[in-house]
Amino acid sequence: MRHRVRRPGRVGDCIETPPMFTTSRSIMKIAAAATLAYGLMVLAGGIFGYIQAKSLPSLITGGICGVILLVAGGYIWQGNMPAAYVAGAMTLLLALFFAYRFSTTGNFMPGGLMLALSFVAIVILLYGVFRSLMQHG
Repeated sequence: MRHRVRRPGRVGDCIETPPMFTTSRSIMKIAAAATLAYGLMVLAGGIFGYIQAKSLPSLITGGICGVILLVAGGYIWQGNMPAAYVAGAMTLLLALFFAYRFSTTGNFMPGGLMLALSFVAIVILLYGVFRSLMQHG
């Protein structure tokens, strides 16, 4: 289903836009989904790190950070804006950690991959938050 959205321009100009990209609520749903996916990746990475290298710190930090991101993603899905700030802060901290890890080891796995995923998650979250703030004034 498509609907018409009035855009600035000449009189009578309308651009058909899919409804998914017209509301800040739908943008925040995309940010919530990205946060949930990233949280699952962080949680899985902690478990994988423990299985592969018997790293208890990896299991604990991956578990804690993954659960925080999953809970924040659930709250973002419900429209809770402060949860987006929590998820953004956690993602930024993880991005800094993985950037450090990647720069010291030079190995793409897991530091480089998680740095790339962190970057994608931060971009989606920032877009959702800024879009929501601009529409709500």
